[in-house]
Amino acid sequence: MKKAHIKKQELIDELADKFSRSSLSIFTDYRGSEAGLTVEQISKLRRSIRESGGEFKVAKNTLLLRALNKIGAEGFDKVLQDPTAVVFAFEDAASTSKALVEFTKETQSKFNPAGVPTVKAGFMEGAVVNASQIIVLASLPSRNVLLATLLATMQAPISSLARVINAPLAGLVNVLDAIRKQKAEAAA
Repeated sequence: MKKAHIKKQELIDELADKFSRSSLSIFTDYRGSEAGLTVEQISKLRRSIRESGGEFKVAKNTLLLRALNKIGAEGFDKVLQDPTAVVFAFEDAASTSKALVEFTKETQSKFNPAGVPTVKAGFMEGAVVNASQIIVLASLPSRNVLLATLLATMQAPISSLARVINAPLAGLVNVLDAIRKQKAEAAA
């Protein structure tokens, strides 16, 4: 085998691994500096995605298609037409998609009202998801916020029960304290 072919196969294997490990993969239109993005902006995008537990990867469409076919994903022929970058969400799909959508909103201008990079579609749990579904996912709270809300909801009845059980005892303590104060005032 030629060296170039071996390198491409290694890249396909790496991409297939990333697709299978990620909870969400977002395909974006990527034109880099042609779209008006500076190196600083691209670095900022990569950093914000990395901080949210994801990765931003630019690859050729043919390699992406081969990697997707390798893991059994189909229906991406129409999505992978123009230059493409993939955002892999390894930890929290909501926070990674939020990082991408917020960056896209920051880059909106009168020349490009959609912002850059434009979300094309996604791949989540073996299914193709469209751009509007990814934007809805980005509007959800992060996993940690959802877990905290769930925990608070579960603890609320227990806390209320504890207050109800302790209320008569607290009332008795208050009454006894008031009697003690009354007797102390009468003795004085």
